[in-house]
Amino acid sequence: MGVERAVAELGVLIYPGAQMAAVHGLTDLFGVANRIAAEHQAAQLPVLRVSHWRVEGDQAPERVHDSHPGPDKALVAVMIPPSIGGFSESQAPKG
Repeated sequence: MGVERAVAELGVLIYPGAQMAAVHGLTDLFGVANRIAAEHQAAQLPVLRVSHWRVEGDQAPERVHDSHPGPDKALVAVMIPPSIGGFSESQAPKG
């Protein structure tokens, strides 16, 4: 039985106009990183938990995807994918 790896959650923000190809590309990229890390277990690298957070209007961000569901903990980072129209400060989550 192996040692359980730490989990680091990375959030990807989905907002009006966000390029979904970038959202899915980031998700795929971190999935590949998890596979590579699993091949190097001696390094004790964390599992990357990738979550997608949808934000619309003044609503609080809502988790709409989770690659490794589990207890909620603080996000290590939130990534804001590009959009053709740009991201405005008013679209940023409050709080």
